Amino acid sequence: LEQYSLFASNEWISNNLNITSGIRCQYHKNYGNHFSPMISLSEKDKNYNKRITWSRGYRSPNLKEFYYSWDHPGGTVLGNPNLQPEKSNYFSISIESLKNHYYSISLFRNSLKNMINYITEDANHIYTNFESVTLKGLNVFYKRKLFRNGELTFSYNYLDAYDNISESRLNGFNLHNLNTKLTYFILNNLKARLSAQY
Repeated sequence: LEQYSLFASNEWISNNLNITSGIRCQYHKNYGNHFSPMISLSEKDKNYNKRITWSRGYRSPNLKEFYYSWDHPGGTVLGNPNLQPEKSNYFSISIESLKNHYYSISLFRNSLKNMINYITEDANHIYTNFESVTLKGLNVFYKRKLFRNGELTFSYNYLDAYDNISESRLNGFNLHNLNTKLTYFILNNLKARLSAQY
């Protein structure tokens, strides 16, 4: 697959405000030229970093998604030479704490056209395009020291993957994901960890 990419970016800083912009130019032999812009604004003070990001995305199918054919105990994974490029429109807003106990919270929405994923038919998993999909989610991360050598980390992810054509949630995406880790640092190169995942 013959394809080329060129990326340019610019950063402007004034006091606590940071503006980053960029554009990605991509050429694909089968799909021609495509331009993907992005812009991100962040404001940082001694306690918090707040950020807003918008971008357009573009991804052409890779060789695996085009031509793959693999038999395994769970069925057969099949590529699809008729796939179309995936396009997206992404927006997020986030805040992170810069205090002793660190945490971050982010909300995002991603609207996709021709999203590349797979469907399952009998024992076959076939790559296909989903005409219109919306991904909406929340990410939360928290970390703090519990005592002199201890550390607690916690993360929670919520993801709603919705097919706008069939008006139903997409299979293969976890609605909730929860991770917790308790770590005790015994020596510089030795630590004990207890973790739980849902």
